[in-house]
Amino acid sequence: MTSKKYEAKTDKWFEFLSSKITLPFEAKIKESENHELQIGEIIKVTKITDIVDMYGLLVEIKKGRKKFILPICDIEIVEKNSENYKLFDAFLEWWEENR
Repeated sequence: MTSKKYEAKTDKWFEFLSSKITLPFEAKIKESENHELQIGEIIKVTKITDIVDMYGLLVEIKKGRKKFILPICDIEIVEKNSENYKLFDAFLEWWEENR
């Protein structure tokens, strides 16, 4: 995929997910390099912030009063039957195939 096509598609994904995702929602930390976030910990996703080549979709999470930015691939949505889970899963599948 050419760079311009890839950028256009990632922009479309960002717009689509930003309009369809119900916020906030609970997620579990799958992976973290931040010592303040423990694997398995439940956090609240409050915002979709960006899409970047290296990490895919970035989300803002809240733990207590602190906010962090994490790639969506580092968290797992708690409610597996939710529309949010299906949408993020579809994005992750596309992103893995096209990055």
